[in-house]
Amino acid sequence: MKKYLILLILLLSSQELFSQNESQIQMSEDTVNQKFSFNIGLYGGYSYNSNSANFMQLPNVPNCCLEYNGGTGSGYGIGALFGMPLFDKFALQLKLGFLSFNNKMTREEFIGNGQYQSQVVEVLSMHNLTTDYSYLTMIPRLIYRPSNKYKVFLAFGLDMGLKIASNYTQNETINSAAFAQGITYSDGSTIRNSTNGSLDAASKLYFGINAGLGYDFEITDKLTLSPEINYGLALSDLVTGISWKTSMISGNISIAYQMDISSSTKYIRDTVRVISEPVQKPVAEKTYDQSELKNYKCHYIVYSSFKSEEEAIQTMVELEKLGLKNLSTEIWIDEFTNKTFHRLRSECYNSLYTANQLKNEQMKLFRNVKLPNSPAIKSK
Repeated sequence: MKKYLILLILLLSSQELFSQNESQIQMSEDTVNQKFSFNIGLYGGYSYNSNSANFMQLPNVPNCCLEYNGGTGSGYGIGALFGMPLFDKFALQLKLGFLSFNNKMTREEFIGNGQYQSQVVEVLSMHNLTTDYSYLTMIPRLIYRPSNKYKVFLAFGLDMGLKIASNYTQNETINSAAFAQGITYSDGSTIRNSTNGSLDAASKLYFGINAGLGYDFEITDKLTLSPEINYGLALSDLVTGISWKTSMISGNISIAYQMDISSSTKYIRDTVRVISEPVQKPVAEKTYDQSELKNYKCHYIVYSSFKSEEEAIQTMVELEKLGLKNLSTEIWIDEFTNKTFHRLRSECYNSLYTANQLKNEQMKLFRNVKLPNSPAIKSK
């Protein structure tokens, strides 16, 4: 009987040990949230054109002009835009759209004197050339925003266009002073050598560089209205084989909406522990490696350390204006110098991954706040 009693005790003990071990099978889970932001929108603008030219006539278009050397014009551009943050204060932007502009050049040529009621009148022949161009455009740009407080931005990029239409109109007219005195060409008209049509010799591609200065008006936290002054310097000639470039000063306005794509990644760890004696709760030490951090219940962001509480509170107010919440200060004593500092910190997070991800997302907000130290993760 005693023998069976001993066997029963051993059986119950092993069952209890098995149950205790079974309870130590733990599954821990951490979720890392990732967010990708980009902007989509529309833009439009009006331009004033300035021509730099040095040619006598268009290819295959007869003309007796001495030389065209400049002129002005105007145009407009519309399209869609896509933008995304690059790093720190920089962003990339791509504009796809339609551009249409015209140019008008005039050159005077003295052709003789006329007589009207015993008065000698100087007669000039005005050589007039008007052109119209249309392009499909692609404008990649680098955007630089030096300040978060003042929403000014600088833009630098390329102007690239594919020609879809080009036309010209050309004629000669009597100057207005001579025409007012009734002087005409020999055939009795005031216009001669009038031609028009498609400008087949126009370059198929347009290429240039541009720079702009603008300001972002935040209508909502997602919607932004941005007026801009832009200068585009042409690097390619408008017509193949002749020297003729058109540069533009334009006033543009764009409206963009911020889109956010979020994704979550779950990290799951299974841990089996056989407990032979009570497990003591790990205590955070002054120095520890990353493998120990997962055992701590509180992970928080230390934004910086300050010599005075006033400095810490002032910085906390600045960060709260940028959207950070639940900030607080704590007293910290440096173990090497034994000096007391005031640390600015976040609330506690159960997950180390969550705290680290939030710190990385907030880094872009710190560029205009003077922090004595870089933000770091602490655990306890």
